[in-house]
Amino acid sequence: MGNVGAFGRAVDMNVDKMADEATDNAICDSLDYQVSTMSEKLDFHTINDQLLNMGAINSPAQLQGLLCGRICGGQVLDQQQWHSAAIDFLDVDHVELNDEQLQLLDQLLDYTVSQMDDLNFSFSPLLPDDNASMQRRTQELGGWCEAFLHGVGTSGMKLDDKLSTDVADALRDLAKISQVNVEDDEAGDENEVYWNELVEYVKVAVLNVYAELSQKLPASSASKTVH
Repeated sequence: MGNVGAFGRAVDMNVDKMADEATDNAICDSLDYQVSTMSEKLDFHTINDQLLNMGAINSPAQLQGLLCGRICGGQVLDQQQWHSAAIDFLDVDHVELNDEQLQLLDQLLDYTVSQMDDLNFSFSPLLPDDNASMQRRTQELGGWCEAFLHGVGTSGMKLDDKLSTDVADALRDLAKISQVNVEDDEAGDENEVYWNELVEYVKVAVLNVYAELSQKLPASSASKTVH
């Protein structure tokens, strides 16, 4: 990743404009996943410890990014399909995961689908908390975005129409964010502000992509249920 100095120079975007557009978009027309809402927020660091114990090569941020990309691309994954995709992505196919580890993957699936389908826009990328260094947080956000684009690209999505300008711009910006970096010695109040804006932009951009691409899916896909 290249060093951009400050987040404000990383991506040319308008967070307020994107937030207004996301509010106006018909999120309620997105894929009709029937999942229970999980009341507890997943913790990045707890999941990261468990993935490390598995020998995973990717982080929780990257794993959720992949999942969100596949969901946005139209995949409706049941538990077995998600286990297969996650195990392959984490490169732990040589390990027999125990029930607790498989349950962790199921929780991530249910939690993420529920968030993305929430009309109150509760979705948020799974990232380290503010106690982590700015460099670590930036790297994980970049990894999340990179994995998201990989997920969209490997989802099998087929579109007859071209993407709208807003969604095409959002995908390009996410690609730029995947390359963003900042040194720890640049950390400060200004970068914290830029960090919060950048995370908010990712949230809104992903929901915009989800809203538009889900409207392009066949009706049969939108009616499927995650088990």
